[in-house]
Amino acid sequence: MRRMGRVCAEIDGQSWEAACHAVTEASITWGFPLRARSLYWETVPAAEDAVGESPTDPSVVNALWGAAVSQAFAGRLDSDTSALLSGPWRMAGLSLPG
Repeated sequence: MRRMGRVCAEIDGQSWEAACHAVTEASITWGFPLRARSLYWETVPAAEDAVGESPTDPSVVNALWGAAVSQAFAGRLDSDTSALLSGPWRMAGLSLPG
């Protein structure tokens, strides 16, 4: 989890924000405008449990959220956005479907 957080923290802030915006837009287009935010807030306690601290490093939460939305929004995000969001998870040596 901490490795994912470190990798996520190294991503350019503007690139991350652009990817988050793309997820929000995809969520609205899909007809579920709150889905992206809901998934984010679901990852907060999961990250806190995994790391064993509350509050935890926001980069860990972002990394976990990025992996989740890359899967939940599969086919609704372009491949570069999906790769950026899932990058911290994959760089930590973890695999995702697809």
